[in-house]
Amino acid sequence: MLYRHRTIIHVDVDAFFASVEQLLIPALRGRPVIVGSGVIASCSYEARSFGLRAGMPLREAAELCPMAVRLPGQYPIYRCFAEHIWDICRQYVAGLETFLDEAYGDATGLVERFGGPVEMGRRLQKQIADEVRLPVSVGLAANRMMAKVASAHGKPGGVVWIEPGRQREFLSALPLRKLPGV
Repeated sequence: MLYRHRTIIHVDVDAFFASVEQLLIPALRGRPVIVGSGVIASCSYEARSFGLRAGMPLREAAELCPMAVRLPGQYPIYRCFAEHIWDICRQYVAGLETFLDEAYGDATGLVERFGGPVEMGRRLQKQIADEVRLPVSVGLAANRMMAKVASAHGKPGGVVWIEPGRQREFLSALPLRKLPGV
């Protein structure tokens, strides 16, 4: 099938800093992990199950999850992991725009090589898992906002494609707070 529609991909590294720490220190796997100084910069999904989230003061986090492992962060190491992930993404898209733990790319005209948008997202996700050993969520849609909404909807570890013409239907099922900036 030929995909003639614009396709933007959003790749988001799941619980990035905490995931790197759990990868580097196997004893942290499956445990609640917090990375940050003063406030949470990143926390594992195990920590999130206690209500922890990025931006939360560490004092409050300690009250909600006293058994969490708190780490100050190793930002140069995180940057190295991110650069490896973005190098992989560049094999799948044109014009990649990167941030520390997320990136947008234009996959228009390229998805056919992979059998379609979902297949492309899964293949990218698998290559990142195989080479970098970190989990990512992938969203594909006709524009940046919808691609970001799609990846957030698939967290953790999902691949979500919002088909052209189905945006309204997709959004109508979501709470308003799920829209970026709202």
